[in-house]
Amino acid sequence: MTLSSFDFNQAEELKPTRIQKISSTDFNETSSATVISAEGSDNTSDTKSVLWEQTAESLRHVLDPQIFAAWIKPLTVRDISFSSDGASALRASLVAPNKFCAEHVERHYGESICSALKRVSDSGSVALSISAVRQQASTADKRVAKRTTQTSSSTAAGSSPAQTTEGGTASRSRRRGATRSMTSLNPKYNFSNFVVGGCNQFAHAVSLRVSEQPGSAYNPLFIYGGVGLGKTHLVNAIGNAAARRGKNVLLVSSETFVNELITALRSNRMLQFKERFRSLDILIIDDIQFIIGKECTQEEFFHTFNALHQRHSQIILTSDKTPQELTGLEERLRTRFSSGLAADLQTPDFETRVAILIKKAEMLTIALPDEVAQFLAEKIDSNVRELEGALNRLHAVSMMHESPLTLDLAESALRTIVPERTREITIEYIQKVVSEHYNIGAKDIIGKRRTQNIAFPRQIAMYLCRRMTTCSYPEIGALFGGRDHSTVIHANRVISKRRTESPTFCTEIERLERKLKGL
Repeated sequence: MTLSSFDFNQAEELKPTRIQKISSTDFNETSSATVISAEGSDNTSDTKSVLWEQTAESLRHVLDPQIFAAWIKPLTVRDISFSSDGASALRASLVAPNKFCAEHVERHYGESICSALKRVSDSGSVALSISAVRQQASTADKRVAKRTTQTSSSTAAGSSPAQTTEGGTASRSRRRGATRSMTSLNPKYNFSNFVVGGCNQFAHAVSLRVSEQPGSAYNPLFIYGGVGLGKTHLVNAIGNAAARRGKNVLLVSSETFVNELITALRSNRMLQFKERFRSLDILIIDDIQFIIGKECTQEEFFHTFNALHQRHSQIILTSDKTPQELTGLEERLRTRFSSGLAADLQTPDFETRVAILIKKAEMLTIALPDEVAQFLAEKIDSNVRELEGALNRLHAVSMMHESPLTLDLAESALRTIVPERTREITIEYIQKVVSEHYNIGAKDIIGKRRTQNIAFPRQIAMYLCRRMTTCSYPEIGALFGGRDHSTVIHANRVISKRRTESPTFCTEIERLERKLKGL
């Protein structure tokens, strides 16, 4: 889901707030200002709140509901005033929950907020500032953190040798007397080396926020997507960022959770097991779908989930499916998994695949020419893991032959792992497959008819053309009856949003993608 500015042309028009000039020195940077006030009201603070509520309502009508809830709703108004020079210049100061939120909103939605404020207040211009609220840990919070650390330390020291975490690193941590991260998070996964694109921007943004404010927003956070799309990278990035802030983090696979539970039951050490998993600031379970069919595990995880949630600890889960698609999972767990926020990771488009390769090459200090990166991105479009694997193989071949990375070398080195497509995926081929799938005429999909049964498949075809070919928006529009590139951009946004919101529709698109690939 792309987090971007939105067009306010379709916004619901709201009646402008009436303006009354009042002497005020409340605004920090002005000695004299004109404060917005509702006519007949002396409470300027209430009036500012009303104006912001009207502005937020205007934004709510044009922003995606998840984006509005994530970024606009948490904002509060600090001050709103007009300049005293009679120029109707509005100055607005908003407060965000944290620095990241403030910077993100200002960067992505600043213009949208200014447009809404300008319209609602009927002002000539708007100067907007967004700052983060100052937060200090209370004495009680510090006592809880200290007690959690001590509990974690004693639990680690008293655990059975059979109780290990991924990679066997937990036992080594216990021998070193580690008290913070109870499992070894992979330090190579962080937010700075996560390549953000339209396929993962929403999941990346909410993951950043959770790492800064665990337990207070999006709890639980449920990240889902296919194999090799970045779920492991994101949850490790959250854990690493939180651990640097002193949080007690545990990341395990669902298989590890099951194995430790079995060990605890057999050795009569359930008390230690519960202390280990319920005294955390953040619990991350990777591939939660593997607890399906394991009644005892689901029972214990249900109580673990409740215990952590009640103490405002953050719970993060990953899966290859949405909570609703986890058939065989107990309903009480499914409803809890759905009670927070679900964020999906989609297959990266061509531009994002190129960016991933360039970033990976920089990390490995590989001189990767643009044409080679584009060749790899065109040939490998399944997932990030295979993309990085192909780059590693190409680098190894280059080192072995002591030759630079060239297009010829790439074609030769990858011939064994990148099979030639039996059919080239072109715009015309996508139009044919989509037309047949929805039982409409091939001429209709590029024609002018706008009935729902034709317009929607047409948008799907445009979306697939953008994802599965290297064609630009104007090139795609030209082959869809000479449509403007903005029509293709709009179609891409509509289908991306629908795919995020509807698991059934997402499955339908994946089926079309497999058909186009000949799988």
